[in-house]
Amino acid sequence: MATTTKRVNISTRTQKNDSMEINGWKLNFQYSFETGKQVKDVQVNGVFTALDQSAVQPFLSYAKSGTNTNISFSNAECDNELVAAITAEVELITAPMA
Repeated sequence: MATTTKRVNISTRTQKNDSMEINGWKLNFQYSFETGKQVKDVQVNGVFTALDQSAVQPFLSYAKSGTNTNISFSNAECDNELVAAITAEVELITAPMA
């Protein structure tokens, strides 16, 4: 017979879902963290909403995992101003806690 012990919660995570709009791009930021610990990973997805509904909708994905960052645009050219704005928001989210 297997020996069992009582299940114990060893950490509690908070999930955040934020949104903002920049230059016609509707962005969703998703991140989670353990209570009292710094955020390390952030996922940002966005769609360009300033186009005719019949047009192919541009999409972007921005993922920061630790020190790695991946950015991709679909059906759109890279928008350096948008990337800089997202990066600034992600830096605020992942800043060390005071």
